[in-house]
Amino acid sequence: MNKYEFPGALGAIDGTHIAILKPSEDEHNFINSKGDSGYPQSSILMTPYRDPAEGTPEARYNYAHIRSRNTTQRCIGILKSRFRCLLKEMTARYAPEFVCDLIKCCAVLHNMCIERHILVDVENIENVDIPEPPLQEQ
Repeated sequence: MNKYEFPGALGAIDGTHIAILKPSEDEHNFINSKGDSGYPQSSILMTPYRDPAEGTPEARYNYAHIRSRNTTQRCIGILKSRFRCLLKEMTARYAPEFVCDLIKCCAVLHNMCIERHILVDVENIENVDIPEPPLQEQ
């Protein structure tokens, strides 16, 4: 809230794609797609404006939004760097339900590593699949 000038903000949420094998049932529910630009601005969701004029409040808002979102994207990048099984190039060859548990386990272990100051190889973070920021229609 204070660092990126978002009054009332409690946290940030972002997402990333984890490759899985195509399931044999309900395949249409597992299509890889991005719907970021389709999310509207709301009291619980803050999305950037599309192409605001320079120097406007909307442009300053976008700048703060992008800076704060980069923190969340970097966290995802570090998580994928620590646990290479989550990288886009790696296809998890398990049932989708198991992959969900695998992701949760990686997140828990990652948090434990942070608490114990166990370092991660950050040299390859730039090569990690990090999504582009969503844009909102003005």
